[in-house]
Amino acid sequence: MNWQKQLLNRGREDCAISTGISNFINVVIRLLLTISLGLVAASCFSSKEVKASFTLNPESLRYLYDSNPIDCNRDKVVYFELFDSIPLNNYTPFNKKGWGAIPLVAFNLFWQNYEVVMGQDMAFPNYHQFFSESIITESQRTGCFTLKEKQSEHDTYILKLMIDKCETKSKLTSTFGFMVGGYTASSGDGHTGKPSNTELIVNAELLQNGVTIFEKEYNLIHHQPFLSKTYQAPNARNTDIDLKHNMVESLSFATKNIIENIILDINNTLTSL
Repeated sequence: MNWQKQLLNRGREDCAISTGISNFINVVIRLLLTISLGLVAASCFSSKEVKASFTLNPESLRYLYDSNPIDCNRDKVVYFELFDSIPLNNYTPFNKKGWGAIPLVAFNLFWQNYEVVMGQDMAFPNYHQFFSESIITESQRTGCFTLKEKQSEHDTYILKLMIDKCETKSKLTSTFGFMVGGYTASSGDGHTGKPSNTELIVNAELLQNGVTIFEKEYNLIHHQPFLSKTYQAPNARNTDIDLKHNMVESLSFATKNIIENIILDINNTLTSL
């Protein structure tokens, strides 16, 4: 009889272990399925909405004319030409930069990080046009010379400008969470923006009768602060709009800084002749 009881107990233990393993496997499968479905939903939903928010209504590039006008002789005429070796991309790319998940079955949280690189479709006017118009207007305020667009190779003073790099980046985190209770589920989407960074490189060369009298590379990295505020659906797009404005503003400030330095250097060069 003892051996029968032992056999029966062992059978019960084996059955309990088998049931436990089966339940554990079911939980793992459910978690993996939840993660997969959540990431797919978050990625698809967020990518489409983010792209639409950044490109539907382009922001205006603005040059802040706050420098003190200079009263000086502007008899010397400098003709300039602007080249873009690396202009802005026509389209704004959104590169996925990592993701995360906190699956708790009843409540699940997923997030997708994006790197946003500013393209021409985010802003107007065309950056080449914006730079040209801005440097002419700024020279009328602080330049001791008259700046005009190049007319011929025989102009006495020619300023050659080459934009070698123009890149503005930022980051956006899209969060997707949902709760499951019984046979019902609720979800929500949130976006959080990060500061913007602009790297602008412009090479300037000033020639007098075909001879170089000044040459310099202007290399600037501008950091544009951004309040990392998270908006939840249905207002998640507000973050995208604010971030787009912040990126355009970052490029505007970087452009202003370089233009002011170029004009100051041209003033000093022409004055020393």
